[in-house]
Amino acid sequence: MGKTSILHIAPENTAGVPYNVTAMQNKFGLNARLLTLYKIPFNFPEDVCLNQSIPRSKIAMKWRELKQSLLHKKIKDEKLNSLTYMPYFAPSNKLEKAYMKRREKRNESRFLNALKELDADSFDIYHFDGGIDYYSDSRLAKKWKQEGRKIVNCYFREKKTSSWDESP
Repeated sequence: MGKTSILHIAPENTAGVPYNVTAMQNKFGLNARLLTLYKIPFNFPEDVCLNQSIPRSKIAMKWRELKQSLLHKKIKDEKLNSLTYMPYFAPSNKLEKAYMKRREKRNESRFLNALKELDADSFDIYHFDGGIDYYSDSRLAKKWKQEGRKIVNCYFREKKTSSWDESP
């Protein structure tokens, strides 16, 4: 029986954590790889980074912060358990939906080539950092799950207010 293999797919190598998790798994005998979509503006090591462009202007950063705060508000207002609630992103308007589709199409060939080079279909476990499949319709996760592969989602959260600790 060969080594268990894990493919990590992350939007970015936030604070070097996804890369360090992969390195630790390799150190302990697993076969782990990391595919990131965006290069963060720090010099953390990468495995395979597509270096896709992502808006990092103040307006874009504020937009992402707003989306996150709305998610946290939903968790609080609906009294969801913040440790077990698995958020699902759905575009809230036609503009967001068009942006997502455009991003997917614009970078799809580079993404699919990276999957081919990694022999992505041969992994035992697929770890979506942040729970994010490359495709907004989760087609990769659905495909690999249908093939009997294990799917893992990992969500990181920042503690900003005491209300974040409240559980239902």
